[in-house]
Amino acid sequence: MNHALKTVEAVDAKLSIDQTKVMFGDLKVRSGEIQEGSVMLENVGQSIGGGRAMVSFQTAVGNLERLNGNLEAEMEAYRCAEKAIDSMVMNTMDKARKISDSELPGQ
Repeated sequence: MNHALKTVEAVDAKLSIDQTKVMFGDLKVRSGEIQEGSVMLENVGQSIGGGRAMVSFQTAVGNLERLNGNLEAEMEAYRCAEKAIDSMVMNTMDKARKISDSELPGQ
């Protein structure tokens, strides 16, 4: 995982860097290294963008909160993930509508 992180950092791919950091932090938490994973998630959470990386981040945070016994924070993290998914669906629908509208005859 460290190698993957170094690779995406070398090409300065912000979205991939965020996604990789979230996965790395989540794997740390799931493997029992909760403190280290928590710090990693906290750090990436300060700079993460939206979209799929945000969904992954909120899901990882939800899992962390569950392991810490904080069910309210777990549910809130999953609600945030759901909102991010809803936003992505709406954006995709808008793009599809624009493409479809531009293909209409007489446009």
